[in-house]
Amino acid sequence: LLGASEDVLFMKTCLLALGNIGSPAPTNTLSDFLYSGHRELVIAAITALSYIDTPTSVKRLVDRMGTDSDLDLLIIDALANLEDAAALDHLNKELCSQFAYTRTHVKKRLAQIGAKVIPMLVENLRIDDPDLQVHSLNVLGFIGDVSAVRAVRKLIHNEPADANVRFAAYESLGMM
Repeated sequence: LLGASEDVLFMKTCLLALGNIGSPAPTNTLSDFLYSGHRELVIAAITALSYIDTPTSVKRLVDRMGTDSDLDLLIIDALANLEDAAALDHLNKELCSQFAYTRTHVKKRLAQIGAKVIPMLVENLRIDDPDLQVHSLNVLGFIGDVSAVRAVRKLIHNEPADANVRFAAYESLGMM
């Protein structure tokens, strides 16, 4: 039906229906519409793929990122709504995005998810990447859960060389 129609509204309805079914079978078809060039259809494909919620559909959404800031934010929201391991892992990777708008939105959405992301963020503190550590500390502070205090104190005890990491750690502790 999708291939035979030129009616955008009908095609959008078909895409959303395929997503609502939840079967992974139409993943490739839906993925093709991510690059259709028609904004309504791209958004419908993003929504439909997020309803399917498989590692492949998550990967296809992530692969679509980087060309349109508005669509990137929609994809981040779709991944955040999934809250499964694959989606959270990709959101975590986006903390190091080259785009500030992506990092900012990911931090906001991770903070909204809350306690579920704390283990992942604590693990980030063990990675010797000052930017990742600062962003992770920011989110931990926004979440404000005292279960992360121990990990932040351990980071401070290890005396990170980067002053921004130290500052973010103290700021995070102050928010907890």
